[in-house]
Amino acid sequence: MQALHRKILIGFAVLAFTLAAGAQSTRTYQVELVIFKNLETPPVGEALDPEAFIELPESEPIVSGIFQPAPSGALILTETANRLDRASGFRPLAHDAWIQPGLAREEAPARNIIVTDGGVTVRGTARVYLSRYLHVELDLIFEGSDGLRYRLAERRRVRSNENHYFDHPAFGVIARITRLSD
Repeated sequence: MQALHRKILIGFAVLAFTLAAGAQSTRTYQVELVIFKNLETPPVGEALDPEAFIELPESEPIVSGIFQPAPSGALILTETANRLDRASGFRPLAHDAWIQPGLAREEAPARNIIVTDGGVTVRGTARVYLSRYLHVELDLIFEGSDGLRYRLAERRRVRSNENHYFDHPAFGVIARITRLSD
C-alpha cells in the first residue's frame, strides 16, 4: 500500500513539474527600449579602433513570427523618452517595443537593432530570455558623426515591470520588460 502511495505522489510531482515547465514556456513579454545619445563628449580613449572589424551575434528579423510589434498605445517608457528629450545632456535616438515569448537562451533569437539619426548610427542586437530568471543581453555599436565607435555589450538579470539602465559614456539604453501573460 505504501508503494502505491509513493508512486501516486511521484506521479503528482512529475505532473506538477511538467505543468510548471509548460507554463514557463508560454509566458509572453513586451520588450521596450529607449536608446539615447549622451551629448557630452565621451573620452576618446573609450573609442574602438575605427578599422577594427566587429562581429555582432546572429539575429532574427522581426518578420520571423517570434517578434510582434507592440501596439503604440501600450508603450510605458514614453514619458521617460520625453524627459530625455527635454534634458540638455541627452538626445533620444529610438524608442522601440515588441512582444515575444519567454524562451530559454538557446531558443531565444536576438533581435536586430538598427538606428540612424542625424549622423549617428546604432546597430547590434537585443536578446531577452528566461532561465531561472529573466535576462537581457545587449550588444550594440554606436558610431558618431565624427566616425568614432563605441560598444555596449552587457548581459544582465532583470526583473519584469522595472526600468533597467544600461550605461556607456557615449550612449545608453533604458529597457523595460513587461510580463503580459502566463
